[in-house]
Amino acid sequence: MKWTMPFVLAVCVAGCLRTHVPSGPVGPIDRADSLGQVTDATRRGYIRVAQVWQPIDTASLDLRAGPPHERAIAVDARIECDYVDDGPPLTGGTPKFLCRDGESVYKVKYGDKNGEVFAEAAASRLFWALGFGSDTIYPVQVVCRGCPMDPWRWKTRTRFEEREYRLATVERRFDATAIETKESSGWSWPELELVDSTAGGAPPAHREALKLLAVFVQHGDNGHQQQRLVCLPESVTRRPAGERCDSPFLLVGDLGATFGGPGALIGSSQAKMDFAHWTANRVFKGEAGCVGNLDADMGGSMQDPRIREEGRAFLAERLALLSDAQIRDIFVAARVEARGETLEENGGKRAVTADDWVEAFKRKRQEIADRRCPN
Repeated sequence: MKWTMPFVLAVCVAGCLRTHVPSGPVGPIDRADSLGQVTDATRRGYIRVAQVWQPIDTASLDLRAGPPHERAIAVDARIECDYVDDGPPLTGGTPKFLCRDGESVYKVKYGDKNGEVFAEAAASRLFWALGFGSDTIYPVQVVCRGCPMDPWRWKTRTRFEEREYRLATVERRFDATAIETKESSGWSWPELELVDSTAGGAPPAHREALKLLAVFVQHGDNGHQQQRLVCLPESVTRRPAGERCDSPFLLVGDLGATFGGPGALIGSSQAKMDFAHWTANRVFKGEAGCVGNLDADMGGSMQDPRIREEGRAFLAERLALLSDAQIRDIFVAARVEARGETLEENGGKRAVTADDWVEAFKRKRQEIADRRCPN
């Protein structure tokens, strides 16, 4: 393959992004006209005292239904909505469009070949079940009224009265207020080092567990835009001098490139709900030590992180709370059997089942339970 100069430059830039440790002054936390327009120093001040985990009764959760919500949507529910032609531009490389159902405007990801439709539903349920933040993803069927030929790549003038997407997802954002600067949003994984538990921020065990969970699900598309710094509900104080957040929180917003294997390019199909590639990779590199086995996409900010013992132990404890039935519900809700994957067995091929995903999950969970990390 002939590499062009732009391609080489992109690779070099990606390498820098993976190893870059953000710099700049931290805090103090100043009030701003809006939490969406804080200064760089105030943003880093919020990261310093942010949490990454919330207590949750994991064993009692219904993982097929997902997070309880007054407008929760059942798995495989049929949603009828009107195509939104004048909404804000959608970014990324995954097929998606906006669709309005009454007062709700959904971001719809679609396509039976689109691995994110399966992966994001599974990963978001797992993060929620363990106490880590993410958006809620509902696996549904969508009937779009007024959709063009291809809402993502080919927005023809000709519109369909009704167009059905049998395998799709809709998203409900994590209930919180975004904390951003005028120029940028999100956070990169090296910025977890800014969190200071002595100042009230998340303890090392929670931060290390979050990194290891990202390795576990193979969150390879982990550039800063895939994570969000937010203010938890009812913790925004508003006064004439401006807004301030009393409970900042770091969450992973986009978990579409998970449950797969290494993907050098964003959008690689093997990085998204790919049974063969996910099962082929161990959680840790080597037979000893605790270097997480994670090959990030070219724009990623974390690759092969070193995990401390307190984080390994905390995640192992959380994962152990999941019953076999709950693990199976994660993959049934994600409709993994509709992915159409096969595996070789007894000289032939058979379909990959939800039970196969459960056994693979439990093997990886056991690898974390059996490992010991040097401090």
